[in-house]
Amino acid sequence: MGKYYVRQKSCAACEWWGGQRETERSRDAAVVKQGANAKGKCGAPGRHSVTAMLAANTCNKFKAWGQLK
Repeated sequence: MGKYYVRQKSCAACEWWGGQRETERSRDAAVVKQGANAKGKCGAPGRHSVTAMLAANTCNKFKAWGQLK
């Protein structure tokens, strides 16, 4: 299991990431049960839009997931 915070700007905490995740009770972090190796499609406009990205990846198209504070 992994926790990903907005300040880290990781894929798991990004609005564009399509992987399975939940919010921590406090809504401060995205929780990914599969951990850092979890993959999800990136929906960001541009080069990553068809690529499966790891939860811990980062990029310059980061947009905070709306479920997080």
